[in-house]
Amino acid sequence: MLGMPHVRRLRVAGAAALTVLMLLTGCVSVVTGDGVAATGQHASTTGPTTTASSPTGPPSTGRTATTTASSTTTSAAPASDLTSLLVPAPSGSRPWGTPWSKNGTPTLEEFVAHVYPARALALAKSQLKAQGIKDIVHRTWIATDANQADTILLRFDTTAGAVSRYRSATAAKGGDTGQRHFDVPGYPQAIGYYNPTLDELGDVRTIVYGQIGTIVVEVFFYSPAKLDKTAAIAAITNQLRRLPA
Repeated sequence: MLGMPHVRRLRVAGAAALTVLMLLTGCVSVVTGDGVAATGQHASTTGPTTTASSPTGPPSTGRTATTTASSTTTSAAPASDLTSLLVPAPSGSRPWGTPWSKNGTPTLEEFVAHVYPARALALAKSQLKAQGIKDIVHRTWIATDANQADTILLRFDTTAGAVSRYRSATAAKGGDTGQRHFDVPGYPQAIGYYNPTLDELGDVRTIVYGQIGTIVVEVFFYSPAKLDKTAAIAAITNQLRRLPA
């Protein structure tokens, strides 16, 4: 069993407060023991920072308000193809100001290095390769209501590879102590997990997973003070609707 990446999230609670949070998640899988990632949310000196969706990783520097998400390609599809499938950030929101946020199309190595603890890097990389990972793109945002998210799209060579990733990630997360879950209406191949206990930044950490065809969606969602299940479900639902059947 591969320990799921730990997410490091920095959040700015005011003008220039910088905090780092590491969330360690475990991943279970026959070949892919990695749970889906929770990317790091980092606060910047300019404001709150966004969260990670999927494996968590080393903290990055502060966030700025002008990050754009790019993409990586799958098979013969151009990188712009996968990036174009990312759901737009909420109106009035802003991206994190971290290097991770600015790198919208991370390589497998960059993704693994960012979301997994050092001891799990080699295994996480080999597992994703075994599943046939092809492209990775993501987008971060901080909404006007202080909700934060990092939506990650992982594209695989085959639907079987995507299913393997989805199952290993959800099985691992579901086995974490203190986790509760909720369904995503209309999407049997999607589920959300959260820990009702507030994290060090005063947020409820929620991870929502979904899979359609060769693409796995991992949304790391953070809501202040209490679970915002409606917003978390909207985030994954809006993203899943954009994916080809």
